[in-house]
Amino acid sequence: MEKLPIELGILIAKELPTRDICRLQQTCRAFYDLIEGDSVLWRERLQRQCGADVLWSSFFTTSELRRACTGTLRFKHRYRRGGHPTPPIARLLPHQDEDDQLQNPRTQGPRLFSYREESNRFNLIPGGRFLITVDKKWLRIWDLGPPGSLNEPCEIVLHEINCVDTQPKIVDVAVADTDRVHLLIREDYDKCTLPQSFGIEDTPLLLT
Repeated sequence: MEKLPIELGILIAKELPTRDICRLQQTCRAFYDLIEGDSVLWRERLQRQCGADVLWSSFFTTSELRRACTGTLRFKHRYRRGGHPTPPIARLLPHQDEDDQLQNPRTQGPRLFSYREESNRFNLIPGGRFLITVDKKWLRIWDLGPPGSLNEPCEIVLHEINCVDTQPKIVDVAVADTDRVHLLIREDYDKCTLPQSFGIEDTPLLLT
């Protein structure tokens, strides 16, 4: 490796992922010295890695560039150890589960909603702002607001599915474009409510 031209060694290292560059540096003294002292290599590697992780793009707008520059500051502020002036504030969806209403029609009190811990009853759309929830009667889409918002979630879509004798479950969610999501819901029949001779089948419901 000592006879390998420095330029060729740098070109080899530049084509490797970050982890492999670190491993290459441990193979011999020549590569260690070559990689350790080359700031251009690491600068280009950083640009490639940011591009691969969508942390950097030549098409970024001014606001996106500013957000990228301040990203580490926001991360440190939100995830620093202790020292928070106020504890986290929980936010509840402002309505009651339709399943609970069907089981307890006389239940009174504030309409605060808390879904059971079943991931197939809700889905957070990539981006973290919009939440889809389903119960026996309604499919809802909520606007949770921008990151850090403490405002009450806003219901922006209410669609009646009316699954009286079935239990709806979200099977899959696919983002089609900027303003459209494909949602696949499966309706599971309750075995206790069906005759012995009745075959149980899953009925898919596709909503766009």
